[in-house]
Parts: sequence; structure tokens; C-alpha cells
Amino acid sequence: THIRCNYNRNTDWRTPVPDPKFERLLNWRMYREYSGGLMAELCSHQINIVNWVLGAVPQKVTGFGGIDYWQDGRETFDNVTTVFAYPGGVKATFQAITTNAFENVLIEFMGTEGTITIRKEESQQAHFYAEPKKVREVLSPDEMEKVTATTSATRGVWARGEAIPITVEEENLDDFFTTRWMFQDFAECVRSGGTPRSNVDNGREVAIAVDMALRALHNGTIEEWKPAYKG
Repeated sequence: THIRCNYNRNTDWRTPVPDPKFERLLNWRMYREYSGGLMAELCSHQINIVNWVLGAVPQKVTGFGGIDYWQDGRETFDNVTTVFAYPGGVKATFQAITTNAFENVLIEFMGTEGTITIRKEESQQAHFYAEPKKVREVLSPDEMEKVTATTSATRGVWARGEAIPITVEEENLDDFFTTRWMFQDFAECVRSGGTPRSNVDNGREVAIAVDMALRALHNGTIEEWKPAYKG
């Protein structure tokens, strides 16, 4: 029902410049002529994932942003907070800030049965937090008896909604394993004639969603997905 995405950093996001004439070349992300800033360079990755999980594009987008801390001549915002409204009443928030790194890179899927969190700071591991009330509703009395008869640690997980690790077949050894998977998928599609999971079509949809967010941020508006956006 709700999704929360963070891309939080505590840095000015700048590259040191040895000569002022290279400022716009090296720090192109700071200038609207070249970049959409935090929304385009960072939040776009999470928008892509949310669109994929929901199998949908946002119907409406609004939000706030500004150059509120780093007064260094930049043109792109140093903080953005947006709300995306998806079909079925699902709301997703996308936040990127440059003044605090708490929770760093996070995607959180919240539903009536529980919550799935994916955090970069945990080596991109995912965890499921069950809703305690729902656990009691879906388990039979016999199953509940088995749960309460297990170790105190297991009882705590079920009763208090503590983290349950979500395992994958291949253990991730570094932060670039997802990039390897992406290239492997692309190579396999070249051989088989398939369509990559990340392709020009969903890339276009993400680009449109980012543009909607940027217009909402800069103009203080609520932007709607138009029928003409569908390719």
C-alpha cells in the first residue's frame, strides 16, 4: 500500500576542481543545463524498481525541494522529497538529501501483511517484518502452538515483527554484483532474442516520471501522467 525510498548522503556531492574553468565539466550534476540533479541521478534508480514491482507508472507526482544548505553556486536542488501516486491507491515517497546519511540507500515496501526493507548499508540484503496481528490471523491454532513452542528468538520474530532475512540463491560478494547480473541478462537476451528486464521502454517511463517530478519540484505543481506518454 505504501513504499518509502531514500537516497541520503552527508556530502556536498562535488568533485574537487583544480582549475575553475573545469567547474561545469567536473561538477555537471550541479547545473540544470546538464543534469536533473538528485531526482534524475539517484532517485531514478529507485523509481525504476518501484515501477517494475508495481507493474505500473505513477498517475500523479508532487513534491518539494530546494537549495537550502549548500550555498555554493549550484543550480540543482540539494534536497528533494516527492510523492508518487500509483494505481490502486499505492503511494510512494522518494527522498534524496545531502545533509544526513541516516538510512543511506533504502527501499521499503509496506503492506497489510508486513514490510520488506532493502538497505545498501546491509550489503544490499533484504528483510521481511511480519505484521504480528496478521501472523495470528493467517496461522491456525495448531500452527500458532508450534510457533509459541519454539525458541524465544523465534517467538520474538513472530510476535514482535522482527526482521526475517530474505535469502537469494547467489550470495552477493560486493556492491557490483547487481551490475554483473544486468550484463549477464543483457548477454543472454542477445543470444536468445529476449527482452532485457531493464530496457528502452521502462527506461523511457522512468525518464518521464523523473521529468514529472522535476516539473512538480520547480513549479510547485501536481503533475499527471498523460495518455500521450504511452509509447
